[in-house]
Amino acid sequence: MASQKLTEYERKRLENINRNEEMMAALKVQSKVASLAAISKRQSTKINYLSLPTVTNSEAGMVT
Repeated sequence: MASQKLTEYERKRLENINRNEEMMAALKVQSKVASLAAISKRQSTKINYLSLPTVTNSEAGMVT
C-alpha cells in the first residue's frame, strides 16, 4: 500500500506501531517473555485428581 493511499488515521496508526515495536525491542521484551515462558513451563505441575484421597462428610466434620 503506497503512503499516498493511506488515511491520516492509518499513517498515525503505523507510526504508533513502529514506535511501540522499537520500544519493545529496546526493552528486550520478546526475550524476557520467552525466558518467563520457559520458567513457567518448568514450574507448572499437574494435579492428578485420581490419586487424591477422598474425604467423607464425617471426616471433614460436616453435619448432614
